[in-house]
Amino acid sequence: MDIVTHATSGAVCGAAVALGLRGAPAPVLASLVLGGLGGLLPDLDALTRAPGYDALAAAWGLPPGTALYFGSRWCSHHHLAHSLAAGVGVTVALALALALGRLLGERQPAEAWWPVLLAPASLLAGFLAHLAGDLVTPASVWGGIQLFWPSPRMVGGWGWAWWFNNYDLLIAQAVALLGVLAASLVPRTRPVLARALPLAVLALDLLACAVLLGLREGDYAYVGHTPDYAALEQASLDEQRRLLPPAVFERCRALDEALPFHL
Repeated sequence: MDIVTHATSGAVCGAAVALGLRGAPAPVLASLVLGGLGGLLPDLDALTRAPGYDALAAAWGLPPGTALYFGSRWCSHHHLAHSLAAGVGVTVALALALALGRLLGERQPAEAWWPVLLAPASLLAGFLAHLAGDLVTPASVWGGIQLFWPSPRMVGGWGWAWWFNNYDLLIAQAVALLGVLAASLVPRTRPVLARALPLAVLALDLLACAVLLGLREGDYAYVGHTPDYAALEQASLDEQRRLLPPAVFERCRALDEALPFHL
């Protein structure tokens, strides 16, 4: 999945989980940011393809970025950073940092300890959303993601969706984000509704994504470096043209072409 869909789905999941745990008083904007950050974190393993990395690697005697990115080392793409262990690790680290800050500060009321739970939960929810989004993409050279690291078994790579051009899924995330924001306006005098409604929005979002993936007619699964990359990219675009109203597709395509990164 592209970086925007990962960030948006992470934000939806992070805010929905925070509201589900706490209800309307939850810090919604902070949960959105942390969820979005969680949705981006697994792709830190793609920094080996960043401009300037190869020069830095050569100076330190490290392998070139392409070899690491497409390799099978712990730091390669879709390996350790795309695992449940990494998600739990960063979540625990954030929780410990927040708890330590509270303990070292002045005596805090019980209410002030909620961020120690909500912030890590939002981050983890966004992280898991990223992993789920990558399970349905092609296996490519990795064979999926190393979900259960340190086990070498690769999971996913189902090829239900292409890497990019998933405009329908991105639109679903945008609608869900608006739904979560609307759910956050439920008054705290309705605690059950304030907690249940955002989780219902999240459930509907997951259902919508499942339906949209099921409507796809193409098969994007491939292993290794395929010579048909351009053909699969075009097939994905044709799929979106079929699934979306023409005006919506054209606006999404125009936005995609205008951005410096690929949707």
